[in-house]
Amino acid sequence: MEEKCLICKGEIEEITPGKFNGTIVKLSKNTRTGRGYICRDCQKEHGDKLKEMIDNTDIFK
Repeated sequence: MEEKCLICKGEIEEITPGKFNGTIVKLSKNTRTGRGYICRDCQKEHGDKLKEMIDNTDIFK
C-alpha cells in the first residue's frame, strides 16, 4: 500500500525507522485517532509549524 504525505500529497516510498524518508504521526480529532505520514521534505520545510499544519489537516473525511 502506497502512503501519501498529509501535507504535499507526495508518495512516501519507505517508512522504515531510521531511513527518514517519511515519518508516522499520530493524529487526534475530537474522539477519533488515526495515523498519517509526513515526508522528509515537508518536515524540513515546515519545521516548527508542522504540528499546527497537522492539526489543520482533515484526514478523517
